[in-house]
Amino acid sequence: AAFHDAHYPNIYWNSQRIFDHLDLWNIYVVIENQKIMGNIFIRMNGSEAEIFGLSIDESYQRDNLELDLLSTSMKDCFLKDIEHVLFFVNEDDQRQIDATLEIGFKQIDTYRCYRIKL
Repeated sequence: AAFHDAHYPNIYWNSQRIFDHLDLWNIYVVIENQKIMGNIFIRMNGSEAEIFGLSIDESYQRDNLELDLLSTSMKDCFLKDIEHVLFFVNEDDQRQIDATLEIGFKQIDTYRCYRIKL
């Protein structure tokens, strides 16, 4: 929960909401020396899934950690008969883009999110 809320501070699916609906989610973590270094969390919905987040701790940057998380989670999705997986990737995160393309995702659209502070 601490890793999740620190890396995704302003999203609807905070750690408490995920915990309250844990049956909807697959959560994968990379742990080294009893510390979480990265995670990916995926919401399952019938034959479809959506990756809501993939994050690597800034203090631990290792080549292909994003690819490791994507590879493991996609293998599990395949075993659960998931037909489609959707992932909105930040266009400024080249490591995620590279890992996403390497695992076989295809870009299907462009998307920009805007926010205003009131």
